[in-house]
Amino acid sequence: MTDSEHPVDAIVRVRFLLRAEGGLERDVAGPSVRATIVVGGVYSSCQLYSGSGLIQLGHMYEFGIAFAAPNVIRPLVHPGTEFTLSAGRTIAQGSVVRLVGGNEDKPCAWR
Repeated sequence: MTDSEHPVDAIVRVRFLLRAEGGLERDVAGPSVRATIVVGGVYSSCQLYSGSGLIQLGHMYEFGIAFAAPNVIRPLVHPGTEFTLSAGRTIAQGSVVRLVGGNEDKPCAWR
């Protein structure tokens, strides 16, 4: 998750909401997912890296996460910070496990 191909800014714990909770229609094909992270009313694109294939709704996962605008999001997060993920509506809830330092300047193909 933190190799040179996929530099990440943090490790997060995320649960994708079930359809009945307003989440996605079906499980998510990994190993990566793009979404919008929402922290304290601030929205920014992000990419989550699971390292595995299918991500099942309703289950808790740990992901590496890369922020599209780390200079905006990193000051808002610390271990324990809660956030939501959005794709037109809230699709997941999560919290920061730990920050990974020094990746702001590493190349990320989608940033």
